[in-house]
Amino acid sequence: MILGDLNSDLLARGYEARRLSRILGSLDLHNVIKDPTRVTETTATIIDLLITSDTTKLTSSGTFDPGFSDHCLVYGTLNLHKEKTPPRYVTVKNYKHVNITNLKHNMASAPWSVVEIFDDIDDMTWAWETLYKNILNEHLTERKAKIRSKSLPWMNSHIRKTMNKRFIAL
Repeated sequence: MILGDLNSDLLARGYEARRLSRILGSLDLHNVIKDPTRVTETTATIIDLLITSDTTKLTSSGTFDPGFSDHCLVYGTLNLHKEKTPPRYVTVKNYKHVNITNLKHNMASAPWSVVEIFDDIDDMTWAWETLYKNILNEHLTERKAKIRSKSLPWMNSHIRKTMNKRFIAL
């Protein structure tokens, strides 16, 4: 954003104003002030400008006549509110409460020899994966995990765990 008295009357559309307009256009900049900013008994000019590259960041802009000068005050209200993106929830396996003894017993007693029935390597892989996943699904529960889409760059798992402990303690 550029804000100031550039002394190039955009209302009169003279040589300097056309040149400034071309420069702003070539840089994809826009003047958002449309009302005269310097008003005398005989003239009205737009010489105080508010130039921006992103007009969507401004919620309002304009001029204000304070009454003690021939220049109007130029203002722009910025929208600095950042939209929060909602978190995604995914289903993950919960490895915290696994009975390792039962899991080892089921893995050892699984009919792995069934895999040798197949001739094709893809079928053998499918059979092995099916047996393996079925055993794991018996022992592992599922839970929902929150995935934040735009996490802060300094936020890591240690800080997040510490924050969770603080929330629990409150």
